[in-house]
Amino acid sequence: SYASFISVEKERLYSCLKSSYDVVILAVTHKEYLNQNIQYFEKLLTDQGIFVDIKGIHRKQVHTHSYWTL
Repeated sequence: SYASFISVEKERLYSCLKSSYDVVILAVTHKEYLNQNIQYFEKLLTDQGIFVDIKGIHRKQVHTHSYWTL
């Protein structure tokens, strides 16, 4: 059996990611991001992290971190 190029690339990308970030920016409304709730993005943040939601997709949800939107 063999691994597909896409699955190998995803694994390589995920292995390079840090466990937490100071800022997470949601700038596009791709289906993969629209299907995620606010907790998915806030889990990526440090305790003092900021979630920037350019299009305001999560504007009406409860936030546990600083939240910025346009």
